[in-house]
Amino acid sequence: MNELVDRLKQRKVVQWAVAYAAAAWVVIEVLSVLGEIFGLPVALQRGAVLALGAGLVLTVVLAWYHGEKGRQRVSGPELLIIAGVLVVAGAAIHLAMTPAQDPTATAPAPSEGAEGTEAPDPRSVAVLPFRDMSPNADHRYLSEGVAEELIGVLSRSQELKVASRTASFAVAEAGLELREIGRRLDVRHVVEGSVRRAQDRLRVQAALLDVEDGFPLWSGRFDTDVSDIFSVQDSIARSVADALEATLAGESGGLTPGGTADHRAQDLYFKGRYAWNRRSRPGLEQAVAYFDSAVARDSLYARALAGLGDAYAVLGFYDYRSPDVAFPRAQQAARRALRIDSTLAEPYATLGYVALYYDWDWPRAEARFRRAIELDPGYPVAHQWYANYLTAMGRFEEAEREMRRASELDPLSMIAFMAIGWVDYYARDYQEAIRQLGEATRRDPDFELAYLWSAQAHQELGLLEEAERAARRAVALSGGSRIARAALAGILGAGGRTLEARSILEALAQEGRVGYVPSYEIARAYVGLGELATALEWLERARQERAHSMVFLEVDPALDPLRGRDDFRSLLDRVGL
Repeated sequence: MNELVDRLKQRKVVQWAVAYAAAAWVVIEVLSVLGEIFGLPVALQRGAVLALGAGLVLTVVLAWYHGEKGRQRVSGPELLIIAGVLVVAGAAIHLAMTPAQDPTATAPAPSEGAEGTEAPDPRSVAVLPFRDMSPNADHRYLSEGVAEELIGVLSRSQELKVASRTASFAVAEAGLELREIGRRLDVRHVVEGSVRRAQDRLRVQAALLDVEDGFPLWSGRFDTDVSDIFSVQDSIARSVADALEATLAGESGGLTPGGTADHRAQDLYFKGRYAWNRRSRPGLEQAVAYFDSAVARDSLYARALAGLGDAYAVLGFYDYRSPDVAFPRAQQAARRALRIDSTLAEPYATLGYVALYYDWDWPRAEARFRRAIELDPGYPVAHQWYANYLTAMGRFEEAEREMRRASELDPLSMIAFMAIGWVDYYARDYQEAIRQLGEATRRDPDFELAYLWSAQAHQELGLLEEAERAARRAVALSGGSRIARAALAGILGAGGRTLEARSILEALAQEGRVGYVPSYEIARAYVGLGELATALEWLERARQERAHSMVFLEVDPALDPLRGRDDFRSLLDRVGL
């Protein structure tokens, strides 16, 4: 080892290496300064550094060679050789490090960027992978495929600069903030969205966002058959292009009324609507949490407030919360939404819902529903809830027409599709109700409400075995909801299984001492048992609690055995029916 060190000193290899390193450092510093002034490519600068590193090896070899010869000077030809090696090495490394250009994109590959760089082209856009919102979250391939195809459609435009699929998906996977995504991709706008598939129906939601402030320039929803997805991609692409053109012209980009500039709040809103559409207790409670979080981020987000009102309203409808808690909160949220944006249809529909189910104010309920439909004829929930009102009023043909319209407007809505059978039940067309509800359970085998109403339709036909099977399925899927258990008790009672029915009803009565129980549903169960006086006592309790189901008092087939009694007619009068 000592001998090697002595030979290195003798041949002055260390001195050569130090001198070369000092010269290389000067070159690197000069390149850095020139890079900032003239914007030299980063890959070129890195290539030069690596080439200089390769030159160090050559310098050490030459130092050893000249040391062996006893001289320490480098000839002119040798200097040319060193320079040539550096140039060739630098060019090769530069080419190797230059990323291949994506043939479908016109935007550059992502770079780190720096403060003070030129602002991105206002026509630049990146499409992020869409979220999979399918019931089983098993269609990620489809959601990513929609985004990938959309990139291809947008890239065909000569007016737009579109980031490549690889770059866009990579930054999305990193979970970066919107502004950082824009900086990495050197784009001013991004398209994000979601895809939800249910059998052969597809819903695509998309939004065009400004990366600087998260402000939505455009948003849209598309419902279609899976086979027609290409026309949806074209529609989204045209809308994105139009929104960018409108922005460049200084016009409004088409922000949805009642919307928000906070893309995280918007994301929470979408999640809330998804949970709300399930109509299960966990889903509705989760929806309240999502909408609350969206409002916490943006207190002027009118649509999130409208969603909050809807969540409380439906919690009241399914007796998951007591009427005196759920409906006033729904009303409060809806009124706040209208104070922010009086053009929204959703809050009017919610106020109609509260007027129907809590205030029992029939004219005001109909006026609110009609106003919601007038403001937005394409809002399916307004048609659905108006159908509920028409059903309670015994206007069944109108009710079915409105419910079918709601299902046409929102083909993926299980509640609207199922509720057609619900209207048939009240119209006493039990066979059609069973057919429609059976189709609903085939579409979604876990949709508990379809089993509940199917059980009641079977009960009215005297098909108690089928009714019990459906009711038990509803109990299992709902985690033992009190409405489903009360329905099961009524079916068991109608079949003469009195002890089992009483056991369920006694358990519900015990639960009523510490929480809210559905008095109206318990009354129906006692009708099944044939104990009409007890049923009327529970109905009176439901009236005092302002139970929402009391609005169906006049049309509910389960209460037909009570209709000849004076005390029942008196109850109808006190409800206003």
